[in-house]
Amino acid sequence: MLLTDLQQSIRTLIAEDQLPAAIDMLLKNVRAGVHYDALILQSSKLNGIRKAVLEGRINYEEEQKQLNQLRTALVDLIGRLQEEDLQVPRLIQDPEMIYENYWQSLTRVTILWILVQEPHLEDGLTISELYTFSKVDKRKYIVQVLNELRDSTNIETYRKDKLLYWKLTSNGKVLAEELLESAVFDFLKKE
Repeated sequence: MLLTDLQQSIRTLIAEDQLPAAIDMLLKNVRAGVHYDALILQSSKLNGIRKAVLEGRINYEEEQKQLNQLRTALVDLIGRLQEEDLQVPRLIQDPEMIYENYWQSLTRVTILWILVQEPHLEDGLTISELYTFSKVDKRKYIVQVLNELRDSTNIETYRKDKLLYWKLTSNGKVLAEELLESAVFDFLKKE
């Protein structure tokens, strides 16, 4: 797993208040060392908080205060991670993660293919239109890919009639045209 992917996944888990899952994912992906040891301590702290709550030794406010400290420590830790801190990828990954990666990749290709077609090339499309045209399983993949492409300056947005439209930038057009020339788009051209 790439560092940026891991960081984003952990941030999402923290935002969804899934601290045990965030810690487990980090423990599976971080090499033994200083950061791994810090994760062990954070995992122990989380277990201590849970135990104190169950035993009635701390109230809700104290629990939330300690959990917020834990969240802050985890966000700080993932911000300090470097590629060399990650374990060498294993051949066998979590099936759910593989599924997510396939859908994100498919969505990237699909979005570029749709937006490079006339008349979408000049006008762009809304997220709802992209979702409808793409037939992608989950709308979240569309949103993730659009944000990724915008952050990499391949897509820009503009407002028209209170709607947000997404269209390819000149960089995005070059990328899409290069992909159109590759074997990736051959099967789409035949349809």
